[in-house]
Amino acid sequence: MIRARSCARGPWGAALAGLALAIAGCGAESEPAPTAGESASPARSPAQADAPRSAILVTIDTLRADALGAYGSELGTSPNLDRLAREGVLFEQAHAAASTTLPSHSSLLTGKRPFRHGVRTNFAQALGDEQLTLAERLAEAGFATAAEVASIVLARHTGIDQGFASFRDTESPDVVVSDNSPDMARDFAISHRIRNAEDITARGLEFVERRAGEPFFLWLHYYDPHWPYTPPEPFATRFKERNYAGEVAYVDAQLARLRAALEERGLAERTLLVVTADHGEALGEHAEDTHGYFVFQSTMQVPLLFWGPPDLPAGRRVSRPVRSIDVAPTVLDWLGQPELPDADGRSLLPLFEDPDAGPERVVYGETIELQRVFGAPVLRFVREGRWKYVHKPRPSLYDLAADAGEREDLAARHPERLRELRGRLEALITEAGPVASASAAIDLDPETAAQLEALGYAVGDPAVELGDEVESLNAVGIDADDMFDDVHAITRAWPEDGNRGAEVERMKQLAARYPDSSPVIERLLDAQLGFGLAEEAVVTLRRGIEIMPDKQRYWSNLGELLVKLGRKQEALEVLPEAIERFPCEHTSRITLAQYRAQASDHAARIALLDAGAEADCDDPSPELANELAYALATAPEASLRDADRAVELARSAVEGLPENPLVLDTLAVAQAEQGDRAAAGATLERALALARDQKLPEAVHTLLRDHAQAIAAGEAIRE
Repeated sequence: MIRARSCARGPWGAALAGLALAIAGCGAESEPAPTAGESASPARSPAQADAPRSAILVTIDTLRADALGAYGSELGTSPNLDRLAREGVLFEQAHAAASTTLPSHSSLLTGKRPFRHGVRTNFAQALGDEQLTLAERLAEAGFATAAEVASIVLARHTGIDQGFASFRDTESPDVVVSDNSPDMARDFAISHRIRNAEDITARGLEFVERRAGEPFFLWLHYYDPHWPYTPPEPFATRFKERNYAGEVAYVDAQLARLRAALEERGLAERTLLVVTADHGEALGEHAEDTHGYFVFQSTMQVPLLFWGPPDLPAGRRVSRPVRSIDVAPTVLDWLGQPELPDADGRSLLPLFEDPDAGPERVVYGETIELQRVFGAPVLRFVREGRWKYVHKPRPSLYDLAADAGEREDLAARHPERLRELRGRLEALITEAGPVASASAAIDLDPETAAQLEALGYAVGDPAVELGDEVESLNAVGIDADDMFDDVHAITRAWPEDGNRGAEVERMKQLAARYPDSSPVIERLLDAQLGFGLAEEAVVTLRRGIEIMPDKQRYWSNLGELLVKLGRKQEALEVLPEAIERFPCEHTSRITLAQYRAQASDHAARIALLDAGAEADCDDPSPELANELAYALATAPEASLRDADRAVELARSAVEGLPENPLVLDTLAVAQAEQGDRAAAGATLERALALARDQKLPEAVHTLLRDHAQAIAAGEAIRE
């Protein structure tokens, strides 16, 4: 019997099952604001005079400033954050350095603008080792450092972990990872894996408990407000049809746990708590559903507040524009530590006491996503005071004091102001310190690329060649204002009305306008594969290979689709080339091995699988080990069978896929071939129990029962 020996995968990789655990504090109620006569200050126990100062940085991914009550929201999403604002210092006009997660966090932690630290996109870039971060500076000074990160966008491979003695992300072995995918995404066999706010808070509090007696720096990254918006109860019901607001309220409730813990342990008065965001969320403004492509205030303005120590002026609101690059210098200043050398940001402490202190700070922000996806110029802006200049082929100018929504472009009416701010931008770049021409490049494995795409990012070709930074100021080409429809097309969620034909047609039109854009090709493939249009997807995959012949996923998915369509001869041409190009691409290798078995060429099958097992790959494949184990245990020719090795391989496969009944079946078959039929029977009982619990198809149950009966009868199982 020829069969795939592990549970089916979707065309873009496995849908990874999240681990759902109940953690204390789930659904915690937000505490009400103090009533008249009550103190708005937290109850703080006396601290020792020599108690060390510490800092906690909280970044809430995708949080618009105006989603909080302290910034004008009337939805009741943030009573706890609003309390922190009343008791601390709030900056009304704080700006992110970039509208995407990794570049923005890199700026937060280095105090540098993106073109200085070199991280310009979320994809295939990493913060270089030569960049000095806030965590590294504090670790050198003897602070205990830890980070709890909620999304793969900030995983360890991005280099953002520099300086953190403890760094946990979604791939860490001891974290709670949830599949937060909407129903449509689950149908597409993609997975939105995040650590939810409860897990981030719980692990952060564990660190605080362990390190309470020493200086520490803790970074907590919350990802829940990012698309797709799926708040847990009671927030889903409370904010029905306002799911984004529900996610914000959920995180707010978790931050109440953090604040309470700091107060209870007497740490609030010596711990600076900083709360901000990496960027906002457009929520449909300016035709942008999410973020990343434009630089309007909806995505560039972020909340920024400081809370905790009694030396902060309670209730201070600062209206001057400030930058996320000012956060790291501020933390170091408050902790009494040396500044980061060559940072672009400046400490905000002078503004704590005098909101009008010093000169205006020139705000800079950017996104390269229009360039990366569509080939348009890099989109940049500078802000000084009330004026915001957007640099593009047709420059824009906005008076944010009179037009916070950026609806009226005043470029034609104020040419002098336009020239002045363009000069500010040119000076920032031409007079900057050392510029990182490119960050450390990394290879995105297919699994990581699939997870990023599941989060709504158009990955495609991650390579970004901007050339000379000064020369890139020569903005020539399509203007961002002409790209609203194209951005909306590539970022919008799949339709829930079942109009699949219109969705695919829309992506076809986009691909026709941008025939050399691999991110557009990827989105077209998402639509075709998600809607079951395999024949059309084959054509698109071949086009993708023309554009990016070294992209592994195009080859593996083309081979898989050709097999499913019964186009055997074409598959037999594609699969060997895929394996030759990518020796560690195990899906194509397993598929080709199954073809060899169908042709009764079991020696070739085993040799092919064995070559994959012996390849120098970073991550051993449990699926490959499972296939090889089954082949070695069931080959018709005695000379090909190796029961001992089959058991060894099967055990390693079970370690990697412990909940897969078919992998347990392989172990049972290998145990029986080795002569341990009692162990084989016990293993099959576990497999059958799992199959029942998972409500797998009857064919799986039948297979397992047949093998159990054969093994009990002393019969050999042969392929």
